[in-house]
Amino acid sequence: MPRPPAFVLWLATLCSGVALGLALGHRGPSLLAQSASVATTQATGVTKTGEEKDLYDDLAKSYERFQAIDRAFESVARVVSPAVVHITARKTGPREDAT
Repeated sequence: MPRPPAFVLWLATLCSGVALGLALGHRGPSLLAQSASVATTQATGVTKTGEEKDLYDDLAKSYERFQAIDRAFESVARVVSPAVVHITARKTGPREDAT
């Protein structure tokens, strides 16, 4: 049985993909990547500045606990960054590809 040309396969795949997309697109989204509050905020264009400000304040307070750890990591990175590690390996057994 002869193989159909690549263009025919491409066209059939494209048509079936478009048909499937149209069939599933009319049912509405089945899965949202964002939470409902973010989606409604974006849809209405209204932001809740008071709630957002409170969230950012809570985040800043939570981050204050980790600032000392963050500075320690930065110090370690500065100390270790110019270091060069040399690894010397010795094989004591016979070589695997030896004849």
